[in-house]
Amino acid sequence: MTTTNVAKTTLSATALALADQQREALRQKVMARYAEGTAPTGGRGPNLYMRFNGNDGTLTIGRDKSEVAADQMFFIPLETVEYGVIEWAAKTPTGQERMTKMVDGAAPLQPPNTLAKGADPKRPLDGWGACLRCQLVGYGGDMDGINVELALHSQGAQDKLAELAATMFKRLADGEKLCNAVVTLSSDSYENKTYSKTIWFPVFTVVGWCDPYTVELNDEVAAGVLD
Repeated sequence: MTTTNVAKTTLSATALALADQQREALRQKVMARYAEGTAPTGGRGPNLYMRFNGNDGTLTIGRDKSEVAADQMFFIPLETVEYGVIEWAAKTPTGQERMTKMVDGAAPLQPPNTLAKGADPKRPLDGWGACLRCQLVGYGGDMDGINVELALHSQGAQDKLAELAATMFKRLADGEKLCNAVVTLSSDSYENKTYSKTIWFPVFTVVGWCDPYTVELNDEVAAGVLD
């Protein structure tokens, strides 16, 4: 692993103790990009949406649906990973949700059974559905310092983010100081013979680990960044 940033301050005992500093530093950087007019368009306020299309595996950002570059790196702050349920109507989130941060440990409140997704046979996609989401912060490239939100709604897609989150939490439990994964994003698929369809899922390739002050990248990745 290669360290690409020298620590600017003494590291706290755990990654969680740096969460508030991290969020404020990122907020200042993101807002500066918006003030300059250099941030991508779309999303709500300084948070852009990243969308994963389960039909073809594409990953896009913002209303203009800019495709995510294969070599664009992001880091995922551990404390932003959330799980729970959100409400849908006419294939669109209503804004009602019951989400819990995974660092809090408690299970989110479940919706009433009458509002379960698929309860109305005439509108099977309406109601409450499972969601796993996180924030990703661009590291280098065109997305440097830009914060995006990725919400995953299919079981297969959620499983991939859950596996990554489990790895980050294990690093935290093992006393590692760098617990936030630095990743690139892509997609892969398999054929579901039962439903005779292609199932797409996101791929989070871990290229390093970081906290707000230090980034360590895999040597082969760092070589390209530092050249």
